[in-house]
Amino acid sequence: MKQLTILVALFSLILNACETGTQPATPPKLPAPEKEYTTADFVDTLKKQDTMAPGVIEKSLQLFSTMLPTDSIAADSAASALMQFIDAVVSAKNDSLLKQTNAQNSLPDSANSNLTEQQKTALSALYANQLKTVRDGEGGLYLVPLYEVILPGIKNRTTAAVDTYLDLVAKEDTTPTFLDAGLAIEIEELADRLAVSEQLLGQQLPQGFKSKTTELNRFYTRAFVMGSDNSPSLEYNTLTLTENYKKGYAYFLAKYPSTKAATTVKTWMGVAEAGDQKKVDEFREAFQ
Repeated sequence: MKQLTILVALFSLILNACETGTQPATPPKLPAPEKEYTTADFVDTLKKQDTMAPGVIEKSLQLFSTMLPTDSIAADSAASALMQFIDAVVSAKNDSLLKQTNAQNSLPDSANSNLTEQQKTALSALYANQLKTVRDGEGGLYLVPLYEVILPGIKNRTTAAVDTYLDLVAKEDTTPTFLDAGLAIEIEELADRLAVSEQLLGQQLPQGFKSKTTELNRFYTRAFVMGSDNSPSLEYNTLTLTENYKKGYAYFLAKYPSTKAATTVKTWMGVAEAGDQKKVDEFREAFQ
């Protein structure tokens, strides 16, 4: 009964409707029909939306589809504003869940095919709101955008560079590189993400996407070179590269030999092979 009560409360939170939990939110007001709906109109409308309103992500996608960008660069800018808004929606809902005892642990697991009827109902509510759950590596769940539904309607308007960026962010959100301070994806997948992030640094992207790409590239570079607490690239006792990272480096250098990251990897491999703790420490300090 307690679990059912939590699920019902969670269901109400997800929908965030009025007193009965079923009343629809007031749809956003669109610009006057005689006026072309431009990128500026779209951004202005997004600012007026309630991040906790039910169906707000779907409404924002519908608004995006009615926009009339003057060119692909304008569409890219609108996509940046849209993804920033969607991130704000997801963040607000996750923050709300954190404030409720056991609410996160009671979320329906999107990857679980053996759910109770109440969990299926809650999961359907999530999908209807363009959301799904992913594991946090510590037994809990949290919300992320339902990218497989959200991105197609965006990518049919944006440039190839933005498409690549959106795919990379979706991968990192739904299958994080690290969980519980350990590598949670194949080392080759990490290598590919690093290469894509470096490639994107040289592409024309909206400022918000460009800043995020810089952050991702730094993250992937450090993750690939240094590893993490529970998945280090270097054995602490023997000062030798771990077998998994050696495999990853061989893969990366063979597939992406001309990248900036390849030069960093080669330098790190040379330091590690020297087996000198002082040189290792100096490299790590310079790498911060």
